[in-house]
Amino acid sequence: AVTIALWLFACFPKQKVLPYIIAQFAGAFGGALLAYVLYSSLFTEFETAHHMVRGSVESLQLASIFSTYPAAALNVWQAALVKVVITSILMGMIMALTDDGNG
Repeated sequence: AVTIALWLFACFPKQKVLPYIIAQFAGAFGGALLAYVLYSSLFTEFETAHHMVRGSVESLQLASIFSTYPAAALNVWQAALVKVVITSILMGMIMALTDDGNG
């Protein structure tokens, strides 16, 4: 979202959009893989201690380490609004910190 917003509103070069998005996906998957490799024994211990079967609904608690899930009390529109607000705050910070006029 940030790369696309920068391209649309901040003169980010169009030819860099796809490579940046690919690099961001690769970084996200690489980070998740590294976390899994480093902590896999702890994940197994947690599953055993809590009688979890990997892939079951109960295992979503552990799976949330690698991604975010909306709270069960939120509907789709509320969850989308949360994402929009958080992304807007992130964009505001990025724009403020990278603006040459800020010093």
